[in-house]
Amino acid sequence: MNRLKKLQKGGLEPLIKVPNFKYTFNEKRKVFIGYIYPYADYFINCVTSIPFSSYFYNANCEYIDFEDKKQIVSQCHNSGAPLYFFTGGTAYELLNKKFKNVNMYNYCDATGDIDVALYPPKISYNPNGDVFFLNIDGKISSFYSHFTSWTFENMVKNIQSIQSQVNNMQHIINFNINEYDDIPEEHKISDFGYKFQSVGKLHVVGFLDEKKSMFKIQVVCKIEDTGISIIDHIIEIIIPLPEDNIEFSPSGDSYNQPSINTITLNEKSFNISTYSSLINDNINAYIERKNVYGKPNEREVIHKSINHIARLFYLYELIYQNQTSFPIDKLPLLFLFGMKNSQKTQLQNLYYYKIVEGIFNTIQIDTRFFLNAYSELIMQNQYMYNNFKRTNPDYFISYTDISDAKKIHDEFISELFNGQLFKPSGLLTFSEKSGGKKSKKTRTLRKKIHKPHKKRNTKKMKKTRKTRKTRKEK
Repeated sequence: MNRLKKLQKGGLEPLIKVPNFKYTFNEKRKVFIGYIYPYADYFINCVTSIPFSSYFYNANCEYIDFEDKKQIVSQCHNSGAPLYFFTGGTAYELLNKKFKNVNMYNYCDATGDIDVALYPPKISYNPNGDVFFLNIDGKISSFYSHFTSWTFENMVKNIQSIQSQVNNMQHIINFNINEYDDIPEEHKISDFGYKFQSVGKLHVVGFLDEKKSMFKIQVVCKIEDTGISIIDHIIEIIIPLPEDNIEFSPSGDSYNQPSINTITLNEKSFNISTYSSLINDNINAYIERKNVYGKPNEREVIHKSINHIARLFYLYELIYQNQTSFPIDKLPLLFLFGMKNSQKTQLQNLYYYKIVEGIFNTIQIDTRFFLNAYSELIMQNQYMYNNFKRTNPDYFISYTDISDAKKIHDEFISELFNGQLFKPSGLLTFSEKSGGKKSKKTRTLRKKIHKPHKKRNTKKMKKTRKTRKTRKEK
């Protein structure tokens, strides 16, 4: 990035060059990523260096039965350790470092921050209630106060270890944390576990989110360059709370930390989301965010929607090129399986951007073309494939030879990257029904004129369930 200048002598050395921006229009995002991205590994290490295996809690816990509006205090202790894993774009960045034969930056731009999910350890079960983040009096509970403080203090310690170097990074400037508007003003109280500490030009903050569904620990900075000023987080650790979902209560008899994948880079281990979660999260987030296409502010926020499809395309190609490294037969590669018709309708086409002669073009890619391109992988899950085909008999092309499947795959990759916008694929579309009729040939990549969408009503977070689910009830 041309705005990046050589660091002052003694500064933190960049670990990687910023990839060229191809899918991001937002200038603030470009500036922020441009200055932070080369040092991402230092900040990632600030997460992985937290000694999670040493966490210990042996003290009082408040157990609450909200049905009877009662709270009892009882001694409890943790069994096992907290579990962290990288989510979102960070998981893909790590995969891109692990596997060198598919370049993620051909599909999407560099990631803007480091996202981490953190699950508390399991603590003592009590049949009289669950441990919540907030007690009946509306104040943070003893366990969560200890756990969030422990995590916060370790993050501060790790950021302090690179403080002198970070202070010499170009265009990172001092600022007041009150300038940062992502923290709800009414939650800046100790009763909600709020805390912050300045570490040179950075701030480490811990706060309860607006919906009281998660506690966040962030590392925040301010960057200024050529008239652009932006305050944003470099690291965000999210602790999901039982206020949003009772199954997140660490004292619940059915509480389980999620499954993860672990990858090794340069003899270091990194926990990331499971591949199944990466697929499902992209699809769910895309359905929610794709309505941004055609909006007046499309260029400023389109990267959020693009990234979900771009990462989906990248992940499938990564699996295709490295089949022995992934549990293909256990992955939901046929993500339409089990969906309601209304959801399938929203996924008839996958919106994306394509750059032709320096111009960004909105295109829609027939989902059928995409999934047929990877049918060699999808068919390895015979149960899912066969059951889907019973109700969608014309969805997948029947092959007499595996080389035919490879041709469709190669055509998909060619159309995605060869600089052409229009080329017939000859594949079926969702609107064509089975019944022996000859299928029309359709254009897979079609330029689309977008009309503004009506404002969408997003559902509120799930309400807290009053009763605990047992394993059998799940």
